[in-house]
Amino acid sequence: MYKLVGATGPVTINTCSGTSYDSKIRVYKDSDDACVTGNDDTCNYQSEVTFDAVQGTDYKVWVHGYSASEG
Repeated sequence: MYKLVGATGPVTINTCSGTSYDSKIRVYKDSDDACVTGNDDTCNYQSEVTFDAVQGTDYKVWVHGYSASEG
């Protein structure tokens, strides 16, 4: 899990060239664990999300594999 702090405006996170396994991405608000966005398989079996970060809000980014996939 990663933490995104201090971002404002559009944020794009992807694993399109960074993983060799079937990845998924989920983004949650750090304060209440509300899901902001998630994706599976944007670029072949890798993932990409774009969302509008709000000033003063921290986010948790979860990058994981589909089913038993991992890397």
